[in-house]
Amino acid sequence: MKRKQDFASESFCRPPRVLVTIGDPAGVGPEIVVKSLASIQAERVTVIVVGDKRPLEKAEHLLGIKIGLQEITDISKEAIEPGTKYLFPFSLLKDVNLGKPTLEGAKASYEYIVFAVNTILKGEAEALVTAPVSKRMIMEAGYPFKGHTELLAEMSKTQDYAMMFVGPKLKVSLVTTHLPFSEVKRALSCERVVKVIKLTHMALKHYFGVKNPRLALCSLNPHAGEGGLLGYEEKKILEPAILKAKEQGILVEGPLPADSVFYWAYMGKWNAIIALYHDQGLAPFKLLYFHEGVNLTLGLPFIRTSPDHGTGFDIAGKGVANHKSMKNALCLAIDILKKTHQRH
Repeated sequence: MKRKQDFASESFCRPPRVLVTIGDPAGVGPEIVVKSLASIQAERVTVIVVGDKRPLEKAEHLLGIKIGLQEITDISKEAIEPGTKYLFPFSLLKDVNLGKPTLEGAKASYEYIVFAVNTILKGEAEALVTAPVSKRMIMEAGYPFKGHTELLAEMSKTQDYAMMFVGPKLKVSLVTTHLPFSEVKRALSCERVVKVIKLTHMALKHYFGVKNPRLALCSLNPHAGEGGLLGYEEKKILEPAILKAKEQGILVEGPLPADSVFYWAYMGKWNAIIALYHDQGLAPFKLLYFHEGVNLTLGLPFIRTSPDHGTGFDIAGKGVANHKSMKNALCLAIDILKKTHQRH
């Protein structure tokens, strides 16, 4: 994985910065952002929230929490201090009702992301944590939006990227993501599998400090195809991908039956699993870390994490949203950023 920006040394003439977008202002985003910021200390790192002020104020009032964000209008200013939490306030919304999504709110959520990414691409921040948005609502608002990951890759001109889901004892990367199951087989290729293996290998080394990562690749068919009796994808696509990855010095085993590989990874045999499609990887992962998992985007020229759940419009404004995943996403971004800063 070629790290295009690699957190250029000039960016670290100042303390590193994390931007946090509040997601759809009518969803649980404002609540989990407020809860998360109230429960962490961001020493040696500057946290800047990007979004309208009103939904955050409503979330604070709802939760009885005051996080005391300092408002700024110019992120490029050197006066921004580490350990302080800031708000870059937008004025896109007249008002917001938590739990009641609108096209105006969806448009605002999209604008928060675009602003944050452009700020990072200008070298004014190094990491991004994104609260949940609604793909459907953003598309209804007129944007050709497939998701955070695809938009970030497009804006940063990143061709090779992947989603990794991170929990305390299990990490899972996906070869394909939001596809109908009927299209998964056509989307698989030896080249794509090798790319995700490489992205996962490099992320474990650079982001998590694993010197010699051990990876496992899931099979597509039951019992890894039973030598061709239950399918040929293992022979035609996955086994050649394993060989190519090994030729590049990567420790990867497989293709292994998906019905058992997650157990052994959880027990410590491998540092990460490469799953071939969305539910193959996320069903076992969410069984373990439904409220705690973090989505980490691999391959981008900056750090990007997000909570592993949606907008929660049905519970927004009730004060019951679980913030653990958002807090973990923020803590992971800060932890990676500190490690990267120390290397420079």
